[in-house]
Amino acid sequence: MKVILSIILIICLITIYTLPTVSSERCVGPESFRIYDDKLDVYVDDFSWSTTRFFNNSKYAYSGKYSFGYVAKNYDGMYLDLKTGIDPSRDSVIQFMVNGGKTGHQKVYIRLSNANHTYDFYLWGSDSALVTKGDIQPNEWLPVQIDLGLMEPGIYHDLKILVEGPEDHGLVYFDDMTVLTRCPDDKYIKGLEKKVCSQTDCVQVSTKEENMQILVAGTLYRQYSVTFRNVGAKTLFGLQFEPVYFEPRPGKLDIWACVNGDGGRYKPPNGLNAKGLVPEAEFTIGVISKKGPVTFKVVDFAYKPPAVKK
Repeated sequence: MKVILSIILIICLITIYTLPTVSSERCVGPESFRIYDDKLDVYVDDFSWSTTRFFNNSKYAYSGKYSFGYVAKNYDGMYLDLKTGIDPSRDSVIQFMVNGGKTGHQKVYIRLSNANHTYDFYLWGSDSALVTKGDIQPNEWLPVQIDLGLMEPGIYHDLKILVEGPEDHGLVYFDDMTVLTRCPDDKYIKGLEKKVCSQTDCVQVSTKEENMQILVAGTLYRQYSVTFRNVGAKTLFGLQFEPVYFEPRPGKLDIWACVNGDGGRYKPPNGLNAKGLVPEAEFTIGVISKKGPVTFKVVDFAYKPPAVKK
């Protein structure tokens, strides 16, 4: 009996230790460049405005001697200028470790931007970039992977670490921040030419955060520009779109340069509705929304103009 139990125990242990980790399931290539490894890389400049930032904390370190971070509070943040630049067609993920220190659960997010596009990757909630899809934990190192395939083509030099809201979330620590390249099987879809496309990907939607911000009853609202581009080979008629995330101020429409449709949908300006959106053409709407991952999705269009009523 003891022999049988021992065999079962050994089999269980073997099963546990041979299970693949979540992070290993993604195909990534070799290192593209390092951002932080005990110190900022020589091709990374610190332009942070947070006075609490540090790059040589020896109390919390995932590997090596040091980690970096800051006190996440009052919309404060860090700004790292990446001289090499992130290229989504070449680079697959930004990979790093995060630790919430004594506090944990910091509402911190990573912002990547260039002159045309801005992308926010949150480290909490259902869309968290944490590999475990949860929140930052106190006194525990957790892995993060930023999926660069979600970004439009271009070179991104600006990496910001920001915090949601004015509250003091406490010290947060980061370590081993590295950019990894794509493996041959991980194609960059957004960079591929689209001549034949389905209804969900004929229109490319990108969001840019503008400088204007408004504080209403303790809630921060920002102005955003949302651009719709026809990346297909045919003219699109009757295009309609709806918000995925858009929270206007109470009692305000806070959306312009488009036409209201039915059921919470919107349409392009009247001129585009009549002549259609030709290939490679684009239009931009403006919104004011509660700060967050503002975006819209196309829900309907046709390849022929609507029939004229006689």
